[in-house]
Amino acid sequence: MHRLGLNTTLLVNIAAIVVATVVFAANMPTLLGAILSPRLGDDKTVSLLSQYLAVHDTDLVQYQQRFNGRSVFFKPIPPRRELRLPPPPVEIVKGPTGPPPPPPIPEQYTGPSIVFVLGNEVWFTDGLKLSVGEEGQGVKVLSCDPPWTVRLAHAGGEYDIVLLERSFPGFETASREPQSTPGIVRVPEANHKPLESPASSSRPEPNESRRQ
Repeated sequence: MHRLGLNTTLLVNIAAIVVATVVFAANMPTLLGAILSPRLGDDKTVSLLSQYLAVHDTDLVQYQQRFNGRSVFFKPIPPRRELRLPPPPVEIVKGPTGPPPPPPIPEQYTGPSIVFVLGNEVWFTDGLKLSVGEEGQGVKVLSCDPPWTVRLAHAGGEYDIVLLERSFPGFETASREPQSTPGIVRVPEANHKPLESPASSSRPEPNESRRQ
């Protein structure tokens, strides 16, 4: 058991030495290049470094401009828009500035209805009573001719309201000529002659009897 532990430790040490040797051999070129490279104080090296610094400064300025040009930090330029001409002004035609024209006069009477007429007083619906010359609810009584007509003024017009017709249908004067009876022919009065009785035609005249 003691020998087995000693061999394991030896193997681990040998493996560590091998790994260290490989890493050192891999870094040898870099180490040798740094040792064999010329010093920084050489003119050739200084000029080469100056060129690199100039390129670096130019690239740095470009990078800063690109970074500052982002819309997160600066408002972008608005897109170009096409200019449009404004529409022509609309002409507003103004009508007459005076008061509106009066409403047209109705052709027929449109006021309150007439209930009855008593002398010069006219009674309307809703209890309205007006005499000749009086006005109420837009109605004026101009004249009365009971029981036939009433003349009213309403809504700018004058109207004759017929209460009772002067001629009644069926009561007109009938023709006085007698109606003809079937089978009887009427003879005109100019052709009428008096009828003689038979006794009067056979009786002799008084003068003739005396002569005999």
